[in-house]
Amino acid sequence: MKPRLYGLLFAGLMTAAWHHAQCQTAVAGSIDQEYVVNPVNFGAAVANTITRAQTFTVGTSGLFDRVELQVGRAATTVENLTVEIRKTVAGVPDASVGALLASFTAIPSLFPQQNFPTGFVGFDLGASSFPVQSGDVLAINLSSAATESNWYLWSTDASGTYAGGHAFSRSPPSDPYAASVNNDSGFRTFVEPVSLQTAWIASTFDVEATASDAVNFAITDGGIFIEQYRNPGNEYTRGLMEFDISQIPTDATIVEAHLSLEITGVAGGGALSSIIDLYGYAGDGVPTSIDATQTGNLVGSTGPLDGLGGTVVDSDIDVAFVQSLLGSTDHLGVVAVAGLDFFQSTFGSSEYAAGFPPGTVTAPTLHITYVPEPATFCLLLVGASLLVVIRRNAGPGRTSRSPS
Repeated sequence: MKPRLYGLLFAGLMTAAWHHAQCQTAVAGSIDQEYVVNPVNFGAAVANTITRAQTFTVGTSGLFDRVELQVGRAATTVENLTVEIRKTVAGVPDASVGALLASFTAIPSLFPQQNFPTGFVGFDLGASSFPVQSGDVLAINLSSAATESNWYLWSTDASGTYAGGHAFSRSPPSDPYAASVNNDSGFRTFVEPVSLQTAWIASTFDVEATASDAVNFAITDGGIFIEQYRNPGNEYTRGLMEFDISQIPTDATIVEAHLSLEITGVAGGGALSSIIDLYGYAGDGVPTSIDATQTGNLVGSTGPLDGLGGTVVDSDIDVAFVQSLLGSTDHLGVVAVAGLDFFQSTFGSSEYAAGFPPGTVTAPTLHITYVPEPATFCLLLVGASLLVVIRRNAGPGRTSRSPS
């Protein structure tokens, strides 16, 4: 190998190494949402007697990786500030355990000793970054064990103009959230744009399983309707289906999953209604009697079905469950079970959908939205940078290989 080629390879490797370092130490994304309070009307206290929240609407799909807050503190503040990013329900912050997306604790010295700060204090989420989609309504929630007068103060505008949300409070912190629709507190959120991908996965199989004892199930394939019914000690009829998830990268991050079923019949009514509970299991693409007994992991539910015959029902499937299967199995299995005794429901099978013009009837379909692993793009960038440097130095009409 000639000295010049050594130099080209060295330059290429150095460029690739620089890009690799950028992937390893990626900076936060761009500002997605913000509300700057200046001048400040008042400081909204955060203490052991009151928590504060500000809702916002995500503008860009990607990874939420940084938040900045217009927050100050008293000179005597000694307790930490807890910052949470939460989901919302109907625009109101959701205080439930499952709604927590990210959380971290900040020490008092990070914040200025000001009652009405106009500057921002920023926090990178790092490994706690999470995927968001445009239109998601989320909440920043602040809480602290600080006593009154030793509190934190969130700069707030009493005549706020942020259109994507507004301020909330809980006083005491165990109370429901109370809206302050005219108030907005100072914040910035950052999102790194990434390409969200969605897989529409048809069932590998969808069959009916029937037993008299909830154990020894017989499998029936090829029917156009799949029934869910439960008569304890006498009859148990369940739907059984699996979906091939091998097309999803094993290192992807699952954002959303839901199952579409065309409800074809419902029997029940009054104060109660037919419900289909959905249980998940690791499948293998082949229906067995044992599969129909896999009811230990509830991953979703249709909710009440009265009046929904002939309607496509989309049911959320537990994202953490789907995530747990990646790399460990190639099929996600679902057992559809009657949610109430003596209430019957049916949904259309893939054979049923095949008897109609395409697009008019829905076969059992699993929808999974995910973020490809960022490292994949980093590896492509490293390889491309090496290739570009070598080709650039080779010049037009030549190769980087020296003649012998």
